[in-house]
Amino acid sequence: MKKVLVIFLIFISGCVKEHNMKHDWQIFDVLGNELGREFNKTESDMANKYPNPCTYFKIGEKKFCWKNGNNYQKDYSEKFAGCFFPSYVKVDCDMICEKWYIRNRTTDKSTGSFSYSNLTVRDYCPKDPIDSITILNNGGPIIVENSSTFLIVLQRSRDGVTFF
Repeated sequence: MKKVLVIFLIFISGCVKEHNMKHDWQIFDVLGNELGREFNKTESDMANKYPNPCTYFKIGEKKFCWKNGNNYQKDYSEKFAGCFFPSYVKVDCDMICEKWYIRNRTTDKSTGSFSYSNLTVRDYCPKDPIDSITILNNGGPIIVENSSTFLIVLQRSRDGVTFF
């Protein structure tokens, strides 16, 4: 019985110790918008100042990826996801694919006129043989062909409206 009591007391003291450690915190409103930061505060300090536990989160907490059907969220702590994405489940970040709208813009160099290819929609995933998500997210032009008469540039969009 004494052994169980000693183990229990060690466990409780570890919990109290973590609860009293000082951390830096991000403060959010109920919609998930960051409002500010607090520095060098304990969890108890934060709980006293912000009664809603879904308004303060430790800076630097381990982040994960989350999925609900075909909807994904990346880089959120377990506490944040529990508050703002309660129906999502934690998934391996390598499973998360991104939907991109792709088209080619062909420009005639002599006249300046241009035309577009058919629009295609495709999911690009981190496990693709080429890290296509990084390439698509680079923001710069992706030149498909640059001849003396034509310039063909791959245009991409996350929403199908605004291409870059």
